[in-house]
Amino acid sequence: MVSAVILVNTSVLGSSATTATYFKGGRTCLVLSANQYGPSVFLQLQTASQAWAPVNGTTYSADQVTAYDLPAGQYRMISSGSSIGLAATLVNIPYG
Repeated sequence: MVSAVILVNTSVLGSSATTATYFKGGRTCLVLSANQYGPSVFLQLQTASQAWAPVNGTTYSADQVTAYDLPAGQYRMISSGSSIGLAATLVNIPYG
């Protein structure tokens, strides 16, 4: 069964972090689009020490679908500024 978690879907974001959302992990695609990308847009995972760590080593700067193998946990999107119309969804991909 395919499941999805919407991380953000807003017409205005600016410089901020979205609310943390639990995702069950596994083989996953991040589906990302925006009208405008800020200088730094990251997917982050909350660590055991409650700190936030980027999942990817580079910033997102264009609409894309990116595959990951993610652990279960709290995720959020963060923008350092001027992102507009950002939509991000984690979609679970079944193994069988």
